[in-house]
Amino acid sequence: WGVKDLPEINETNPSFVDYICGNEGVLHKWLGKGADGVRLDVADELPDSFIAEVRKRIKEEKTDGVVLGEVWEDASNKISHGEKRKYLMGSELDSVMNYPLRSILIDFALENIDTPVFNRRIMSLMENYPKESFYSCMNLISSHDRRRILSVLYNSEESAMMLYKLMFALPGVPCIYYGDEAGLKGLSDPENRAAYPWGRENETMLSFFKELAAEYGSHSALKGGSLTLLELDKDVAAFIREDESERILVLTNRCEEEKKVTFENNEYDIPPLTTVYIGV
Repeated sequence: WGVKDLPEINETNPSFVDYICGNEGVLHKWLGKGADGVRLDVADELPDSFIAEVRKRIKEEKTDGVVLGEVWEDASNKISHGEKRKYLMGSELDSVMNYPLRSILIDFALENIDTPVFNRRIMSLMENYPKESFYSCMNLISSHDRRRILSVLYNSEESAMMLYKLMFALPGVPCIYYGDEAGLKGLSDPENRAAYPWGRENETMLSFFKELAAEYGSHSALKGGSLTLLELDKDVAAFIREDESERILVLTNRCEEEKKVTFENNEYDIPPLTTVYIGV
């Protein structure tokens, strides 16, 4: 890429593969120190053969070790350097960062799409990804490569909290980018990588995230339950998460006025800019 102080490495060179994946290599060292797996930065720049070697070593060290890839697009049909990648075919990545979901959530919050399109785009990911990958995606809204969500949503704390609660309710592993829980703002790099605001946290948002994490931890259906998408109103994202122990109706009202929806002959009033979890 023309950056002179970044070495260009041949990841198929046997000595390099051994340095990373060998019996005394980098992966062996850090897995032995307690790491549960690796996140491969810019997986598109790594050959399939190298990713496969990384996976092989990790699974030999820890059968439940995780190989997570940074892929910004739908990883099931990604084409990189003219080749269709094999990320999710069972021999490479366990899962990926869920940037497509981030785009869907933000487009819905900004009213660029309505509920039917929101549902179709979620269903596309659900159909394309193996179930195991879909349920273990790293779900995110902000990141070190993207603008912070408060800045994207024009500093609306209510909208940001609404969107995070919606993300926590969808299949995948929810990730909070450091500082979002403290109300940190930031546009593109380097603003989105500012230091954590120690002693200057937004207490309202901090309390919200503590409550959200606790609520998520108390609902098994939000982690492994089935997903059934609903169309109740063009401005209300709605779906059911269900497992053997509970059934939860999730409703997100993106509007600045209260919305009323009907589901299974029951009416629900949803406050403005709010996501609610309702046991049904």
